[in-house]
Amino acid sequence: MYGEPVDVWVRDGRAARFVWRGRLYPVLRVLENWVVSREWWEQQEPDREPGGGQDRGEHGRE
Repeated sequence: MYGEPVDVWVRDGRAARFVWRGRLYPVLRVLENWVVSREWWEQQEPDREPGGGQDRGEHGRE
């Protein structure tokens, strides 16, 4: 379900039902809660290159 939109209906501050991939599901109980405030996995550290490696030359030596 990561990255896919999910519409959630709330009743009394709790999830009551949701629609995922066009199908309606009831919520019987919530096992865990997770809130993502930003898409941290798409950000790169400014001092690192994509791929996470440093330029080490042809055979991994600096």
